[in-house]
Formats: sequence, C-alpha cells, structure tokens
Amino acid sequence: MAGIVKKTIFIFIGLVLAYYFIHSLGIVWNNAADTQWDLKIYYFAGEAYAQHLNPYLRESLSQVAHAEFNLTFTYPPAAILFCKLLTAFDYNSVRIAWLILKIVSLIALIVLWKKEFLADVSIGVIIIFTLFAFNGAVFWDIKTGNVSLFEQLIMWFAFLAFLKKKDAIFISLIIIGSLLKLSPIVFLLLLAVRDNKNKWMYMAMGAGVFGIYLLFNYLVYHDLFVSFWANVSAIDERADDYNYSLLALWDDISRLVFNSVSIGSRKLFMYAMYGISAIAILFVSIKSYIRVCGKSDRQKILFGIFMFCCTYALMIPRLKSYSFILLIPACLYLISLSNLPRTNYVLLIFGLLPGVTPFYESAAIDRLFLYYPLYFLFIIWLCFVWVCQTLQEMPENLENENANYVVSENQ
Repeated sequence: MAGIVKKTIFIFIGLVLAYYFIHSLGIVWNNAADTQWDLKIYYFAGEAYAQHLNPYLRESLSQVAHAEFNLTFTYPPAAILFCKLLTAFDYNSVRIAWLILKIVSLIALIVLWKKEFLADVSIGVIIIFTLFAFNGAVFWDIKTGNVSLFEQLIMWFAFLAFLKKKDAIFISLIIIGSLLKLSPIVFLLLLAVRDNKNKWMYMAMGAGVFGIYLLFNYLVYHDLFVSFWANVSAIDERADDYNYSLLALWDDISRLVFNSVSIGSRKLFMYAMYGISAIAILFVSIKSYIRVCGKSDRQKILFGIFMFCCTYALMIPRLKSYSFILLIPACLYLISLSNLPRTNYVLLIFGLLPGVTPFYESAAIDRLFLYYPLYFLFIIWLCFVWVCQTLQEMPENLENENANYVVSENQ
C-alpha cells in the first residue's frame, strides 16, 4: 500500500513538472512580441552593426527592427561578431532555435550538477528546486532570452575542471564564460585555495589573457568600446527592474531614507554602505573558509566553490533575476548536510517560494517579495558560514557519511 501511495505521489509531481515545462515554453513560444527581449537586442545589434550603424544606440536598434527598444546592448564590441552570426537567419528561426538550445542547456546543467556536485541529492529534488528556486530564476532566463543559461553551463564545467584539478581547462572556461558579462572573471581567484606553489602565476596568466581581450576591444573597436562603456555606466536598475543586488538594495534604502536630500549625498551614503557591507561579507567569508582548509581536499574545494558563488553574488553590483541560477547547487548542497537538521527543510521551503512563476505574474506579489531572492541568498551565506565554524569537529568523509538526503533515491 505504501508503495502505491509513493508511486502516486511521484506521478503527480511528474505531471505538475510536465505542465510547468509545457506552460513555460508555451508562454515564450506563443508570445514572440513580448518575450526573449534580450535575444532581440543581440539579434538587432548584429543587424545594426552589419548595416554600419552603432549597435549601442537605441535609435540604431529601432531603425533596423522597425520597433521601439527600451533596453540597450551592454556587451563588449567583440560580442557583436557573435550577434552578427545570428543575422544569417531570420529572427523567428533564431528565437525558436535559441529556446530549444536553452532547454538542452538546462537539462545538461541538471545532469552535470547531479553527477558531479550533488550526487547524494535526489534528482527529483534537484529538478523541482531548479525550476522554482530563487523567484523562478530559470523561468526568467527562458522568458528574457538572456545568455545566462549558456554562461552557467560553461561556468559549471569550469568548476568541474577545478574540482578535478585541471587548472588549464578551468582558466580557459572561466575566460570564455567572461567574454560577454566580464564579471565572472573574478572566479579565477578560486585558484587561491589550491595547495600549489604556481597558483598565483596561473591566476596572473589567466588575468593577463583576459586583459588582452579587453585591450583588443578597446584598441580595435575604440569608438564602439566608448559607447559600450557609456551604456554600462548608465545602467540604473533596482528590484523593480529585476536587479536584486546588494548595491541596488542600498540604492532603494537611500532613496527611502534620504528622499529629500541631494542626489550626491544620497549616492555617497549608498556607495559607502555598499562598500562597508561588501568588505564585511568578504572578510567573514575568508575567515570562515580558513576553518575548512584542514579538511579533505575534495571537501575543501567544494566549499571553496560554493562559498565563492555565494560571496560573489552578494558583492556583485548587478544581480539580475536569472543570475541566481548560479546559486542553485550551493543551496542544494547546503540543504543536504545533516548538521543542519532543523534548517534544511526550512531552506528548501523558503527557496521554493516564487514571487513570479509561469502560473501567474502578480504585481502585488512581486512587490511583496521585491528583494526576496537576495534575502534568501544572505541566509544561505550565513548558513555556510555557520557550517564552516562547526566543520572542524566533523569527520573527514562528511560528503559520504554525513549527507542527509532530502529525498533519498533508494527509499
């Protein structure tokens, strides 16, 4: 009888997930005009460049697309060469292929996480959490048409190379994953956890190659680089624009508290509080991680990866809704640890509370949650800090003996 009930529950969950996927894809598939707006920018930026227009100007995008654009192209000039390749096909074909590749990448990412990073976590839990966690991060990536899923696939293959001590592959993949959004290059700092006397040289070599890439953009496409930097500098997004970063939070707080003071004073407060917060987070992360340095090598590297992801996300000035995909494995790994018996289920439940899903998009609920993904990330980071403080008293084979599965595959 128990087996029948269990089987029925799994079938029900499977049907819900199937409906989720079908409904999610249907929203994007059937609403070309109102979805994948980031892909539109990539496509028409390439078209504008092909017609010898400045792809960083909204006017250029509107001219080639025959439609108004509220967003601008914010990737380095070399990225336009990739965008130009997209224009070899009509936009409708590109958007369909883009959507299919997104689904393939998502499946590949889940398989990679399960096989290499979350072997002791049920595949069902991984799938459910991936689809719903962090305010529907995966849904937002699919809906916006951003490159984030592709970027995440590259980054997690890089982390796999790092875990297997293949530093040349790790450095190469980090550089590739940073060609568009630039900021992931800081993950080269992960090399600092290596017990290798050449680690600083490898890090410098990786940073040097990336520096050459930036210099190439500046020298070869100087005018476009100036436009690129102007667009990046002009970005002013907060939670209402789906930017849930720590800097955006302090920006909103400063607007609320110092609404009547000058803009200069308000921004001074914003940057000061952001700087203090970021430095405090970095200091606590480093101090906490030092506690696990004496543990087994794999355990040390895993914690290095997961804590770095959390610290990076808390400190980065721009953290869009789809960017939280990076943190899904870290949260699942934390939930699976048995030394958090009263916390793991609470984290799982709170992580699965989406303010926006394919089932509804309520402005009231969205405003209620607002910076909810950032708050949840901060809680995860605090839990990692606490785990690091207690890890010294735990056995070396924590990942094998002390894993408490949320849903065991063998049950």
